[in-house]
Amino acid sequence: MKNRTRRNETQLIADLETRIAALRAKAAAKSNPALRHIEKALASLQAAISTDPDLRKPLAEAQAALQAALGSSGILVPTRRAAVDAEAILAYVQAHPGQRGEQIAAALGTESNTMRPVMRKLIEDGKVRTQGERRGMTYSNA
Repeated sequence: MKNRTRRNETQLIADLETRIAALRAKAAAKSNPALRHIEKALASLQAAISTDPDLRKPLAEAQAALQAALGSSGILVPTRRAAVDAEAILAYVQAHPGQRGEQIAAALGTESNTMRPVMRKLIEDGKVRTQGERRGMTYSNA
């Protein structure tokens, strides 16, 4: 069993500062309708990036432009972990069978909820099989 490492005070403060910046961004977006639309567009782009690996590069460029627009308005946009494509997930599962979704996401530098739609598609295609339920579910190659 792997021991957990605790975050130190500096890491906790950095996480809190990120949350504060996100709250400030939400408050500013509520007061300015244009910024609110940009924030919604960013969320839509993030969803599109995670579901369509072929369009990842142009969508990421559009996302960067919108983040720059928000940044010029003095609003900090919290960065999200990168989305991964199906080939990367499949290669990792083949090399490391029996791991849970959180472990796979951490290894690939993404979040489990970003990876989930891609993993579902791999399961539907019969490339990945599952064992167990919910958070105890493990993945292996079919």
